[in-house]
Amino acid sequence: MSPDSFLFGIPNPIYGMVPLSPFVLFPLAILCMGTSVILQKKGRRHAAPRFINLESPPGVLYLRPFTEDTDWKVYYSWGPDRRPTSFRQRLNVLKFGLRRQIPTRFGGIGPEFGEIIADLTRHFGRMAAIGEPESPPILGADNVYVSDDNWQEKVLEMARGAKLVILTAGTTPGVIWETENMVRFVAPSRLLLNIPGSTPSKREKHYAAFRAAANDIFPRGLPPFLLARTLTFREDWTPVLDQKNPPPFGSSAHVAWWMSRILS
Repeated sequence: MSPDSFLFGIPNPIYGMVPLSPFVLFPLAILCMGTSVILQKKGRRHAAPRFINLESPPGVLYLRPFTEDTDWKVYYSWGPDRRPTSFRQRLNVLKFGLRRQIPTRFGGIGPEFGEIIADLTRHFGRMAAIGEPESPPILGADNVYVSDDNWQEKVLEMARGAKLVILTAGTTPGVIWETENMVRFVAPSRLLLNIPGSTPSKREKHYAAFRAAANDIFPRGLPPFLLARTLTFREDWTPVLDQKNPPPFGSSAHVAWWMSRILS
């Protein structure tokens, strides 16, 4: 028997194995790296505090369909819009991205959607999200638990006091109810409509479905097409489409401008 069949006096477990082709090793390495990132992200979400009690209204209220809370959608469902910017603005976007990726801050793992939004809106105050009992918390937000009996009352209470409401488009009854009541009780300039989807085509599909279900809710309707993932409104509910230059700091349109350029 070959001496290579033993390792330190015991049978060598890899002796006689057929070498793997680089065409097999490379996909396996990519799969292992992707799995490692997802498991680390999952671990961070499960280690975060589940629910908190808010003593005062949040600065930002983040509303979304719970269907957007699956692991895969949380980890990758926000592809960049590639909106046009000047060279200086590209540098600012790059600087923001590098700052968010500092290993010492996130243990080498890129931030999630909620963490990026919380950073973009930090001048408004802390962000809150309705927590789903069966899902891990949204990182970057104070997750608030509400029962089926009073969730609508709690949403309205937080929305009335929030400086900014980020509403993720959807066609579920809950999202349509939230849309109707955000239009009723939230100033147009404090509402930001967010369209989910990892590619422009998916966002266009989601937006078309949302527009078909909710266009009549908005006093001036919704535009037939979107240039970016976000939509904001003027005080008379006229939709504000994406602009080449960033709008004034502290406005919902300014947050929307950044969202369309840094999310990935």
